[in-house]
Amino acid sequence: MDNNRTPVTIISGFLGSGKTTLLNQLIKDYPEKKFAIIENEFGEIGIDGGLIVGTDENIFELSNGCICCSLNNGFHETITKLLDSPFPFDHLLVETTGIADPDSIIKAFLSSEEIQLNFRFDSVICLADCANMEDLMDEQPEVRMQLALADVVLLNKSDCVHADYLAE
Repeated sequence: MDNNRTPVTIISGFLGSGKTTLLNQLIKDYPEKKFAIIENEFGEIGIDGGLIVGTDENIFELSNGCICCSLNNGFHETITKLLDSPFPFDHLLVETTGIADPDSIIKAFLSSEEIQLNFRFDSVICLADCANMEDLMDEQPEVRMQLALADVVLLNKSDCVHADYLAE
């Protein structure tokens, strides 16, 4: 295992599956970690506002020392800003858009030697909304791709379905 490269975890899942809620929970549950977070969502960054303490060139500093930024300037520019920023981090979390094919994010991390020298894949996590997953799999090809590329699938909103359906 190469400890000199920063681990990368990609968090995928369809719209409303709970990706940002998971990010906020990870930030709170692991205060010893210095996460860098790339949000690839349309619209505003969804990190809890109470955690944000300052900004620097589209990088948001969080109260626990983590940093967060948006991919609205392109992948390579965002990665360069993170690597050149004064903020130390020891794990990179990437939240994809709800309609994203995570394969494009994976390929971006394999696209240059500089990126490969600085980062290594830890896992791809897919959040699945138990109440809507079956219908979404039939209607949205992105959902099937997100599930197929995941190392870990987290079933979310399990309290919204019957226990028998959840087991199935």
